[in-house]
Amino acid sequence: MTGLTYDTGALLAAEANDRRMWALHRRALERLHTPTVPAATLAHAWRGGPQPLLSRILDGCGIEALDEPGARVVGQLLARSNTTDVVDASVVAGALRRVMQSLPAISGTSRRWPVRSAGASTSLPCSRAKQWWSPASGSWQGPFLEAHTQSS
Repeated sequence: MTGLTYDTGALLAAEANDRRMWALHRRALERLHTPTVPAATLAHAWRGGPQPLLSRILDGCGIEALDEPGARVVGQLLARSNTTDVVDASVVAGALRRVMQSLPAISGTSRRWPVRSAGASTSLPCSRAKQWWSPASGSWQGPFLEAHTQSS
């Protein structure tokens, strides 16, 4: 999956037939990008019954499950950002994981990733050495986790 992640607002905009949202989605598909929808986001937007526009946009997306390793990363993000919205944190965690998968290992000191989500803003440290997401283990490798478990 590519780096385009839809949050609940994007799904609700599609359901409301927002032209800007549908234009963005169309451009993504034309460029062969598969937008990602975290499962928690889908749960937040889905109300059952006929939701044809939401169903239509989901047909062009990949649904990202929230498994145990992913839930642990989400919990770490919540603790680090001092917030409680699991849906927003799952959007951020998935987006960060896809960014880290698409780039070579990051190195350096005092690098910070700016993170903005609906109603929340924080930054996540990327410190000291290389860190990467391991799809095989479903977890971050390197000092990334250490940086998130240490107190600020």
